[in-house]
Amino acid sequence: MNDNRNLVLTWGFALVPYALVAWGYKKLTGGDDGDYWIAFGVLIAVRLFFSLIEMLGGILAWRVYGKGLAVTGLHEFLRSNEFPKRV
Repeated sequence: MNDNRNLVLTWGFALVPYALVAWGYKKLTGGDDGDYWIAFGVLIAVRLFFSLIEMLGGILAWRVYGKGLAVTGLHEFLRSNEFPKRV
C-alpha cells in the first residue's frame, strides 16, 4: 500500500473518536453545528499540541542519549563480528 494512502487512512480513523466526542459535546450542551465544529477544532488543536511536545521530546532524547547508544551498539556489533575484514 502507498505510504501516503496509509497515513491518510490512519489519520482519518484517528479522527473518528474526536468527531464522536465533539458530537457528544454538542448533544450534552444542546448546541448547534457551530459548537460541534468549535469542539472538533479544539480537540484537533490539543492533539497537534501534544504531538508537537512528544516530537520535541523525542528529538531531544535522540540528541542527548539515543545517538550515542546507537553508535556504541553498532560499533560493538562490528567489533564482535571482526568487521571490516582484514585483507
